[in-house]
Amino acid sequence: TVIIPNPAMPDPNAFDDYLAAGKPLKEDVWIRNVEESQQPEYSMKQRERLVRQNARALLILRRGLSHRFRHPPIRSFSTSTSHMAKHRQLARLLQFESEVRESQGDLAGAMDSCLDAIELGVDSQHGATLIGKLVGIACQGLVTPQAWRLSNHLTNVQALRAQRRLQSITNRHVSFAQSLREEGQ
Repeated sequence: TVIIPNPAMPDPNAFDDYLAAGKPLKEDVWIRNVEESQQPEYSMKQRERLVRQNARALLILRRGLSHRFRHPPIRSFSTSTSHMAKHRQLARLLQFESEVRESQGDLAGAMDSCLDAIELGVDSQHGATLIGKLVGIACQGLVTPQAWRLSNHLTNVQALRAQRRLQSITNRHVSFAQSLREEGQ
């Protein structure tokens, strides 16, 4: 018998908040099509509507950003990881929110939405197996081009604030080796 120790879980755990944030998501074509790698074009009004309809999910997600995240250990091949798809859907919603905020002239808010998605992506990898690593990378990849483009239009104060937050997120990076170790357990 091999006994694999379970890690101490944070309390509160952002995992629970992210899971809860995925539940009130308004199912819509954009979510299903994104999962099928078919990104439909939506007008800004449609994006605004989707962000408005999913305001509760965003509120719960942001509550989670203030907590530490640790994915519960996966010790069986039968353990479902279907909840991770919601992380990607939440990141897509944050991308839409960023685009809406930018269209309204709120560049700092648009950058905050991008950074929220990047933080969700980094968090999703803590304690997760390789699928969590891949989902986290996908969350980050959805908003990285937008964040780079926005960074050229922020004021010095806004850019410095964004840089500090990004550095804080980067400091929590999960290495590929850490994900492989978790995969092997």
